[in-house]
Amino acid sequence: MMELCRKLSHENCTVLMVTHNMSNINLCDKIAFLGTGGVLCYYGSPEAMDEYFDVELTSDIFEKLHDPEQVEYYRRKYFTSPEFNRLAARFPAAAKEAEKRCKA
Repeated sequence: MMELCRKLSHENCTVLMVTHNMSNINLCDKIAFLGTGGVLCYYGSPEAMDEYFDVELTSDIFEKLHDPEQVEYYRRKYFTSPEFNRLAARFPAAAKEAEKRCKA
């Protein structure tokens, strides 16, 4: 994630990192969710995250990402998604590093 943030900072964007405050999440273009241990489980639009995690309340995502089995499920889901493939094409070094760090 840090490599991605460094790359994005050169593209005139703002990176906002929050932990459980979701009140203004709809103002973000993209959001990342990390599971326990810093595992990347999602990076994409706020509009798609509730469907991606199959939740009605966004706050329920945090419950899922405290469970190691759920973290593994969402890690695999993300790293095989079209969103990850687009990110990998745009930032291959950052994607390779993220994949290396998040391998089971």
